[in-house]
Amino acid sequence: MTTAFGDVRRISDWLSCLAIAGLAIALGCNSAKAATANDVLPACKLYLSIIDRHGTVTQSEIPNLMDAGECLGAIYAMLTVSHTLAEPLRFCPPADFEAEQGVRVVVTYVENRPGRGREDFTTLALEALRSKWPCR
Repeated sequence: MTTAFGDVRRISDWLSCLAIAGLAIALGCNSAKAATANDVLPACKLYLSIIDRHGTVTQSEIPNLMDAGECLGAIYAMLTVSHTLAEPLRFCPPADFEAEQGVRVVVTYVENRPGRGREDFTTLALEALRSKWPCR
């Protein structure tokens, strides 16, 4: 299908690339070094801890709240654009997904693979989400 902006498939592919680039920027990577799973996992675990405590935050956690939000935002972005990703990145979460579910999936996946902690967080997170919600 063609729109005033061009071919829909090309636009979709372009948006997918932008989304992944945005994730990389959100996770603080630069051209030399992307954020590893070991770098981001503590922030994701902090987010889940706060959720499990119904939003209660301790004084010592306050300096790390932005990191927790970045974890949530990165995973939420992946969930939101999942249907626009090209294979082999595409996955199909339920229509009524909760971002918290995605964070739990990623944390569990990474924790079950401690030898992969030095790998790129975005790559492992996409793997985790695709493993949980493959498209059928």
